[in-house]
Amino acid sequence: MTREAKSPKTPKALKDVKNRAGKKQGRIRTKIFLQISLSAALVFAIILGATFYFVRSSFIETKTNDVQEIMKMYSENLTTEINSMYSMANVIASDPEVIDPGIRFEQKKTKLVSYAGTLGVSSVGFITTDGYLRSTDGFENDISDREYFKNLMNGDNYISTPAYNTATGKQIIFVGVPLKMGHTIVGAITCTFDSSKLSDMVSGIKYGGGGTAMMFGPDGTIIASPDLSQVQNSIKVTTVGEGGIDNPSAADFYASVIAKVQKGESGYTEFGGNYCFYTGVEGSEGWTLFFNIPVALVTKEVTSVTLLFLIGGIFAIFLLGFIAIYIGQS
Repeated sequence: MTREAKSPKTPKALKDVKNRAGKKQGRIRTKIFLQISLSAALVFAIILGATFYFVRSSFIETKTNDVQEIMKMYSENLTTEINSMYSMANVIASDPEVIDPGIRFEQKKTKLVSYAGTLGVSSVGFITTDGYLRSTDGFENDISDREYFKNLMNGDNYISTPAYNTATGKQIIFVGVPLKMGHTIVGAITCTFDSSKLSDMVSGIKYGGGGTAMMFGPDGTIIASPDLSQVQNSIKVTTVGEGGIDNPSAADFYASVIAKVQKGESGYTEFGGNYCFYTGVEGSEGWTLFFNIPVALVTKEVTSVTLLFLIGGIFAIFLLGFIAIYIGQS
């Protein structure tokens, strides 16, 4: 048997074949462009994410460095105030009549009262070598068993922790310096100051109009705070319950911060949704300057940048995809 010869394709059939081939090629091109666009979008998203992470980290680092510089400045200002108190005490302690152990306190008192008025000191105290304190405000007491008296007799200066005086309704602080006749210590002088200025300085610490600053004594007692009742009641942030705070984890956190400052450390950490900054005060008896500010307040500008990155990234990915599809279909 002979095979029948195929009849030649008509022009219409040839056109259909070409159309099908063209559509197939179009689909292939579209698929390739889509794959390329998706790959490009993925690479773009990775680059965008890495850039945002870098920008965010750098931004937060800049902000936290700014706050640490503010803390350093206020700490130095507090040290300046402390040195000023010591300077006033040393002025009194350099007076020959005050130094002379042969002159009785009753005779020294007139001059000490005069110094108190001139220097703006609340009261001036005179301590004998056997530990008896007499003050220009009439206060007398045997302090021979006090640690600060022993330090004064060893030639060291002393500054107390600010304390709230319920009788006067004022916060006070006193400094002590030894009286020296040559190389011999013949007594000591104490000066009592109104320490509300220190509290005002601490309460004035702000960043971007927000945040709360406090100052703690070495045992965790609040010695400066915008909330005066915390100072009046000698609240201890390291204690839970009566005379302390209600949050055990917060008490442990404050204790760890104070311990770091006692070791000479300063810095910041995150706790309870806040950035918490801490540093010591040179010249003090272990005070801790503490400032906390909500993380959201520090990063609010980062949030705006994030939104811009997100909107720009989505728009760029959609635009890239649209261009790829358009080119593929044409």
